[in-house]
Amino acid sequence: MTDASWNAPHVRCLGVILVGDAIAEVDDRGEPIHDDTLLVLLNAGETAVTFTLPAAPVGQAWELVLDTDGGGLVRATGETPAVCELVGRSLAVLRLN
Repeated sequence: MTDASWNAPHVRCLGVILVGDAIAEVDDRGEPIHDDTLLVLLNAGETAVTFTLPAAPVGQAWELVLDTDGGGLVRATGETPAVCELVGRSLAVLRLN
């Protein structure tokens, strides 16, 4: 994104995926470090935003871990791809399970 894109007044949401099996470090025994894959969704705007979730591998699904709205702000539609609605001024963290 350009500086202008980051500072645009209508851009107030962001989604970040942290891939747990892409960690390029090893533990004390030289074994690769693996962790959970997390999806962080942020909405700093006043109105709800609908996010399209990345496709989950076969047999896995996105599980809600943290919800700052407290009212079930993530709505999985069952569609492919799945979408989630995030209310204004909130954050959600999902884990690939």
